Amino acid sequence: MEVTLAELVTELDSLNREAEGVPGFSGRGGPNPPASEGDLAAFEAAHSVILPAEYREFLLRVGNGGQWPWIRQEAFGGIDLDPWRSWDFRPGAISEPFPHTHGWNDPSGEPTWNNGRAEEPGYEEGYERRMEVWGRRYFSDTLISGAVPLHDHGCARCSWLVVNGSLSGTIWFDCRVDRIGIYPITNHDGMWVRFNEWMLLRVEYARRLLGRERKRAEKL
Repeated sequence: MEVTLAELVTELDSLNREAEGVPGFSGRGGPNPPASEGDLAAFEAAHSVILPAEYREFLLRVGNGGQWPWIRQEAFGGIDLDPWRSWDFRPGAISEPFPHTHGWNDPSGEPTWNNGRAEEPGYEEGYERRMEVWGRRYFSDTLISGAVPLHDHGCARCSWLVVNGSLSGTIWFDCRVDRIGIYPITNHDGMWVRFNEWMLLRVEYARRLLGRERKRAEKL
């Protein structure tokens, strides 16, 4: 489904209005100041990419991230700049194409801890070495090359925006911490989404949460 920037902004503004009077949400929400064209152009030149149009337009015309009821959208950063610098993950080689055409997950070979051997001399150290070798493969940043972090969901879970390759503009979820792998985010019809529709899906989720909070408040 194609979602225009104007439609997205209307929905975000509507979400703010719907939250008025709901405990914990009144007067809360809105975009940060817009990003600088110069900063985005410098990033693009440094990594030989063009940021997907929907995301770029949002950054320049709406805001460089922001916060609405139940939605926090982080600002665009850079490899050595906040917020990316402070997250649990780092981008791979942004100048290289995104390596996936479908969901990926291969946790095979992960060492299994054996409580029965835990007291054996050297067992714990050997287990940690095997985990380190396995982790370098499974959590390699090469598996997320050609993408930039879009939203930090916490505990090393992240939404990524592909910026390099044939799938540029699509959004993927990295849930390797739960051994689920990396896979494209889809809409209700199973279609892969881009930035505006991804944000709209978050608005729908926020409305469901607001509905629950409103009902809870009415019972008090």
